[in-house]
Amino acid sequence: MTEIKLEEYKQKLISDFPDLQISSVRFIGSGWHHDAVEVNGNIVFRIPRFDHVSDNTDESVGYETAILKLLRGRLKVAIPDPLYVAKDMSYFGYPKLEGELLADKWDTLSKDEKDRIIEQWVDIIIDIHKTIDLKTAKELHVPLFTDPADPLNEMACKIHEVKDLDPIVYEFADKVLALSDTIGTNPIQDTLIHNDLHLFNMLIDPVTHELTGVIDWTDVCIGPLEREFCCWEWEKGDTLVKSVQLYQEKTGKTISLDQARFWKHIETITDIVEAAESNDQKKIDESVDIIKYWMANES
Repeated sequence: MTEIKLEEYKQKLISDFPDLQISSVRFIGSGWHHDAVEVNGNIVFRIPRFDHVSDNTDESVGYETAILKLLRGRLKVAIPDPLYVAKDMSYFGYPKLEGELLADKWDTLSKDEKDRIIEQWVDIIIDIHKTIDLKTAKELHVPLFTDPADPLNEMACKIHEVKDLDPIVYEFADKVLALSDTIGTNPIQDTLIHNDLHLFNMLIDPVTHELTGVIDWTDVCIGPLEREFCCWEWEKGDTLVKSVQLYQEKTGKTISLDQARFWKHIETITDIVEAAESNDQKKIDESVDIIKYWMANES
């Protein structure tokens, strides 16, 4: 981030929170929706990126902060406490949570430690799903999950326009697109889901390797259970299968592995198309690598 942009954010914070004495502002990362800045070393603000601002931001901040307040003290890990909410409801800040990004530690963990993380992850989503019922979620105007298949199918169909990819990518894309008419959701199991609970949105204790926090609730919605699990399909190994099996054992509910995989597969195909349009070769290579892994290891 440029110093000019950081100063712009600082002035915005000063204007929006005149009672907050700001001694330092540090950029700490970007997501699809927000840039994250750390204020005074102990407060995190997630400010909408100017090129991703939504007309519904004020409504989404409203239900996101309401959900965080309802879940506070109900999960076994820390979650953001939205103490600083901009008057226009466009963004909020919270005291910095303890821990490091799980994504930065995942590859260093042992198999037993990863299995423990998966079990903690399952316990967290079970608590989320049972704490806020559908009636409450709808009263908070939490949006319904929008099946990404239709808009993503249109983008994914452009995969053959991306030249010089490994032939296995085109083969994979054709197989996935052929499934788009047969993969459906089960509204009976709709529930409140975090919808983005991957390694970059979880915090871990660097010493004990226990999960300590869950961040970024921007994509929370009412949707099918399978959508909650599809984030594990990004990870190589059997993490998706293990998480589904554990959830089923603990709740008695049935999760469709095919559906969970389908969403992540079609999103990854779309990632390649979008990366090609923006000349992001690194993103293309990463997506191709995971597709090769899926083709080699999944039936």
